[in-house]
Amino acid sequence: MLSTTASQATSLFQYIDDQRSNAQFVSDMQNLGAKNSAQDVDAIQNSLVNVQSIDNMVDQIISGESSVTGDKVNDMLDFYFKQVKNELKSVTEDLNLSNIPPLQLSDGKWQLASEQADNKSLNKLVDYLNRDSRLSERMEKVMMLSELSEQVTARDYAQSLKNDDTSDKDIEAYLLKTSEQLQQNRFLSVESGNLKLGNYGIAKEEYQERFGKQADAT
Repeated sequence: MLSTTASQATSLFQYIDDQRSNAQFVSDMQNLGAKNSAQDVDAIQNSLVNVQSIDNMVDQIISGESSVTGDKVNDMLDFYFKQVKNELKSVTEDLNLSNIPPLQLSDGKWQLASEQADNKSLNKLVDYLNRDSRLSERMEKVMMLSELSEQVTARDYAQSLKNDDTSDKDIEAYLLKTSEQLQQNRFLSVESGNLKLGNYGIAKEEYQERFGKQADAT
């Protein structure tokens, strides 16, 4: 969870690699689509401060009170996922690592979710991530954007269930379980060079497991 307040939060735009040219930056953002205004990006950024603010953003997206849409959140997630994936690939290749076990953020520091007996390369990686504040912040944003996306997806499924006359008790149980799972799986890892987010796809998996339906609500 981010420790900064919404007023102190730095714009997501500032996490673009500082070695990129202004022209490349403009090109990158155009790839997200002209509809992703700076105001929308700032609104998303400000929602990533804590769980409560994420919940508020989800409510506004679902109700239509926010100009931010689920698609815009997914655009931002996709963009920064690729950025983090490419940067981690470069770092892991330098350390001859093809796999990274789950990494979690605790008290502002990255750490391995489980003990790794004297793996010097992994220890060097963790040390590097904790010294590179820019990459560390981008990794954190990816996890939080993923959680925001999953929460929006879960609410979409909940609305579909309500339309199907599913009981409020069952819908509430689904949303609660999904939220718990998202919080318990705040980690990222690399498997065979591929970046994995621990909370990705949880809303869909819980929906299918609990209700035995195809996840076609979104």
